[in-house]
Amino acid sequence: MDFETLEVIVFRLVLPIVRHALGRILEEMDKYLAVVRDKTRYVSEEIEERVLDTLIGPIRFKRRCYRDTHTGERVHLLDEKLKIKGYQRVSGGLLKTAVSLAAAGSSYRNARDRPKDLMGEKF
Repeated sequence: MDFETLEVIVFRLVLPIVRHALGRILEEMDKYLAVVRDKTRYVSEEIEERVLDTLIGPIRFKRRCYRDTHTGERVHLLDEKLKIKGYQRVSGGLLKTAVSLAAAGSSYRNARDRPKDLMGEKF
């Protein structure tokens, strides 16, 4: 086995660990926000799962949903803190990379398939 092969094997082994760790970090951030929130304004309603496609692959995490007593709207304090829009399914980093690949590449299909070539999996 050469170094390049070893490098790819280790990279592909580490990705799931990093994805899992990032998901847990986000959940811990959400717990912190639950403790320090304005409890008179934000009433906890439920915990929802979210999946966000990122540069390191899909990240799964759970975060709390609140009812804002001032506006009546449902809010996710973690999403607001991280500036993630409710409808957003792709991270800013992955979006920028995809746009760069599409602009620099010969085709959109190449841009779509390039992350799979680099990471070893499709996003």
